[in-house]
Amino acid sequence: MLNEGPRPGLAADVVGEPLNSALSTWVDSLDSNLISILDKIAAAGAGVWLVGGCVRDAISMPDSTHDIDLATTLTPSEMMRLFPRFIDTGSSFGTITLRLNERPDAELDVMFEATTLRVEGSYGDGRRPDEVSFGSSLKNDLQRRDFTMNAIAVDVARRLLHDPFEGRKDLEDGIVRAVGSASDRLREDGLRIMRAYRFMDAASRGILVADESLSIALIEQQHCIKNVSVERIWAEFRGILVGTHATAVIQLMEDDGLLECILGPNLGSARHLDVSSFGEENELDVLRSRLAVIVSPLCESDQESRLRDLTVPRNLMRDVVQINKTLSSIPNQDSCQELRLFRTALGNLLPSHLMALSGRDKVIAGKLREALAVLPPLRAGLSPLVDGIILGKASGLDPGVRLGRLKSWLHRCQIEADLKDVSAVLSLLDELDWQSGNPRDWPQVHWP
Repeated sequence: MLNEGPRPGLAADVVGEPLNSALSTWVDSLDSNLISILDKIAAAGAGVWLVGGCVRDAISMPDSTHDIDLATTLTPSEMMRLFPRFIDTGSSFGTITLRLNERPDAELDVMFEATTLRVEGSYGDGRRPDEVSFGSSLKNDLQRRDFTMNAIAVDVARRLLHDPFEGRKDLEDGIVRAVGSASDRLREDGLRIMRAYRFMDAASRGILVADESLSIALIEQQHCIKNVSVERIWAEFRGILVGTHATAVIQLMEDDGLLECILGPNLGSARHLDVSSFGEENELDVLRSRLAVIVSPLCESDQESRLRDLTVPRNLMRDVVQINKTLSSIPNQDSCQELRLFRTALGNLLPSHLMALSGRDKVIAGKLREALAVLPPLRAGLSPLVDGIILGKASGLDPGVRLGRLKSWLHRCQIEADLKDVSAVLSLLDELDWQSGNPRDWPQVHWP
């Protein structure tokens, strides 16, 4: 069923053109709760438009889902009065999250982020505007945005596209272009440097190319990235790493010197980021593998310090370092014993390991993947068959380091030989030299 559409709100002060068939179809599919919000804002005598990423993606990727952002002439306080169940997402910057439902316990709590129209301001520190000034001009609001593809708005009620900087044409032509002076835009907020590279990855539509002015500015204004918080840099870099065309984008970052700027020298070559997918990976696997490839030439302590400085989450940093520890140790593909231990020790890092390995040698990674694919599951599962109580009685050892390390040693033997019952594991006590030596030197469930 097509949306009936909201009533028209305050008209924009910038020329609009009728929506084409693809955008009309997108507008017709908008959530009915969003239509109700648009109608409520219009009924208050305000203007409201869909802006930014949702419009950009609707133009370039019409079959994908979009996070909806609104721009309105309402001030934050006016939005708060109109939508009492608001969330103050950032009212000092004009942003409020609107919730339509009136009941706090409503099962369907639909939320949309709305921002008051703003006017151009100065960025004294290269990170944030010196002051935020609200306005009523859509033209001025679009003019202060970073790239033409993000300076497009849709009036749903009037079914008009407002595109004063020809962002749609740039998308169709495969171009990333700044609004106005590229150098000025990047100096205002150094994070726009990272955003420019991220927008070059257009997923199924391939790679977009920065126009000449932006290409030059990305290098000349690269120093502006130093003014940006590392948390914001990491958030953008993470998006680049998991992108469809991460290899090409990071290669360009490497060529331009930006990769070294944010992660330091002596990094892995971007060409090794061309990792193979084996059909089982998720986004986290992709992120781990590509990050591991980038920092792989560094020693373990340098990997940790570089990633920590970039505010990479602790768990992710630990996983990346662990993957790199194992990359140079490939199990014998003809040894079921080694393959079992390798698979168990790597655990959930196995898909990331195989992807990172494929960046170095796709043939070896492919053969290892094939060998693991036909390796049967462990008959006893992953957990040790013999616990501390059983082992203590059988060995006569008291609880402590020796008992714990012997338990782990037996677990390793259980995995390597694919033992399936307790008696088979305990029989190894007659074969292993566990009554002497330093228990910290005994084999454990570890690779290599």
